[in-house]
Amino acid sequence: MTLIVEDGSGKSDAESYVTVAEADAYIAKWALTNNHWPSPYSDTQKEVALRTAARFLDLEYRVRYVSRKAHETQALEWPRNGWVTRDMFIINNATVPDAVKEAQIELAVILSLGEVVLPVITGGGVIYEQNETEVTRKAVRYATPKHYDEAGNEIKEYPMIERILSPVLHRPGRLDRR
Repeated sequence: MTLIVEDGSGKSDAESYVTVAEADAYIAKWALTNNHWPSPYSDTQKEVALRTAARFLDLEYRVRYVSRKAHETQALEWPRNGWVTRDMFIINNATVPDAVKEAQIELAVILSLGEVVLPVITGGGVIYEQNETEVTRKAVRYATPKHYDEAGNEIKEYPMIERILSPVLHRPGRLDRR
């Protein structure tokens, strides 16, 4: 299945902010120790990782992105209407910011290496673990900043994603008044 990439028009069927070629170029440019696709890794596997990364970014950050979606029917959270960067530059609403594209690629690489990026934690610091026969509850201490998956395994946090996205996220304590 071919990856459907957002081109700034607000596609109703978009699945990614970047192509596999763009991801490969970014990874080649910023080739750090852990910033690479596992080898061998097919284009189909890369597409799956990019789709999942885009979905995660939109689910995790949609309420923190500046401004509003440009089109009611668009599949992804970007493009957005009339947003202003932290440096006060007004950005065209037919644009997907580089920060979003870069965060998606970084996250896709993390996913391709088998990492779990989103814990299943619900209110009150309780983890619900599900297997084929039952759902059990595990308490999580409030004081710990760690996150866990549904099996209670610790999940790594990736502050790099948050830092990359910072130009397109609301500042804490500020509201978008547009």
